[in-house]
Amino acid sequence: MTALRWIASPPAAALITAALFVMMALMIQRPADDWPAPTPLADVDITFEPEPPEPKDEVLRQDTEPLPPIEIQPAQKGKRPDVVAPRPQVTPTSEPGAGAAVAIDPPVIRHAPQYPRGCASRGAEGVVIVQFDIAPSGDVINPRIIDTPDRCFRRTVLAAVSKWKYAPSANGGMRRGVVETFRFQLVE
Repeated sequence: MTALRWIASPPAAALITAALFVMMALMIQRPADDWPAPTPLADVDITFEPEPPEPKDEVLRQDTEPLPPIEIQPAQKGKRPDVVAPRPQVTPTSEPGAGAAVAIDPPVIRHAPQYPRGCASRGAEGVVIVQFDIAPSGDVINPRIIDTPDRCFRRTVLAAVSKWKYAPSANGGMRRGVVETFRFQLVE
């Protein structure tokens, strides 16, 4: 019985497939004059008109005198030394062709960076320059180190500056390119 099924099944399947193929060919066959006329394509005109750029708050900084060194309180046994960072002076300037500078008020909340233990043990010192933007809400965003004498200062400066909070912007704009300087110096 099984052998009979194996012998009869392929010819029966071929006959059914051929019948289905012929029926489908008859169903999709249509005379050419029954076809609808093609519709014209829509006339689309795409033009790009750039919006004028928003005015940026420019921050120009001119240090007339060097910042005083950061004072470090003597460390007690088992404690890390504290860093007392002086507040930098921001002097608005107006140079020909540079436009008027915008003075940035000092932060409302300011955290001084801690002197890293690894830097202190190696005797690493120097000036770290950090640049960041101030969001309209007053939060510090995009802090980045511009210059540092030793990589060990990077983490502590970025962590401290990220916690700073400025007064919200009066015009609701972003303040970009604010630069702060930190001087790390060991005091004996």
